Amino acid sequence: MSVTVDEIRAVLARIDLPGGGTLLGADMVRALTVEGETVRFVIEAPDPEAARGMESVRAAAEAAVAALPGVSRVQAMLTAHGP
Repeated sequence: MSVTVDEIRAVLARIDLPGGGTLLGADMVRALTVEGETVRFVIEAPDPEAARGMESVRAAAEAAVAALPGVSRVQAMLTAHGP
């Protein structure tokens, strides 16, 4: 059985950010796709400075999604936009 987008979003909603809040609560998840057992998404930091401190968040999000039943591969990219 395939994992659903709602299941993935529920897991991402529990990933804490360094400055407070959660990954999903801060609206940082973009381009979430599920293709069979492969999940891909982008974490969009507000600026490059914030992104530099978020590699642990990206890794935690990737690991949490990978632990879901029906997921065999996860690709989480971290990006930032701004000056």
